[in-house]
Amino acid sequence: MEDWTEKYRPKSLDEIVGNERAITALRNWARIWKEGEIPKKRAVVLSGKPGTGKTSSALALANDFGWITIELNASDARNAETIKKVAKSGAVNETFDDFGRFSTSSMGGRKLIILEEADKLYERIEKTEKENDFSDKGGKKAIVETIKITNQPIILIVNDYYSLIKGSGAVLKQIC
Repeated sequence: MEDWTEKYRPKSLDEIVGNERAITALRNWARIWKEGEIPKKRAVVLSGKPGTGKTSSALALANDFGWITIELNASDARNAETIKKVAKSGAVNETFDDFGRFSTSSMGGRKLIILEEADKLYERIEKTEKENDFSDKGGKKAIVETIKITNQPIILIVNDYYSLIKGSGAVLKQIC
C-alpha cells in the first residue's frame, strides 16, 4: 500500500502552493547551479513548522532540475564523522545521470544534498584555553566546512531557524 503523503507529494515546484517569493528565490539559486556555476551562497535554509512543505519543496526542486538527492535525516547519526563521510564526500564528488553515464558538474550533473532537521545537529562544544571561548567539535562545524568546499547544492531544512544559527552556527547565517 502506497503512503498517501508520497502519492500526493508535489513533483515540481510549480505544484507548490504559497510562498511564491521563496519558491522563486529557490529556483533562481538552482538555475545558477544548473548553468555550471557555483553561487556565492552554496547552501540554502528552508525554515518553517512541520508539514509546511520544506522537504517537498527540496525534492520538487531536485526533480525539476534532474538532480539526484542525498538525504540525511533525524534517524541518521548526524555527528561530525557521519557528515564528513556522507555529505562532504557527496559535496565534492561528481555524479552519474539516470542512465549511468558520468555527468560532471560543468555539464549540469548535480546532486542535491538535503540535511533534514539541521537545527538538531549533534554538537559537542569544548571550552578552549581562553576565558568564555568555546570550540565546536561536532555537526555544525562539519556542515560549515562542507558548505565552504561543496561543488554540489545543499539544502538545510529546519523547524527552528534560531536553533540552527545559535552558538557555533552563527556562521551559517552568513554562508547560507
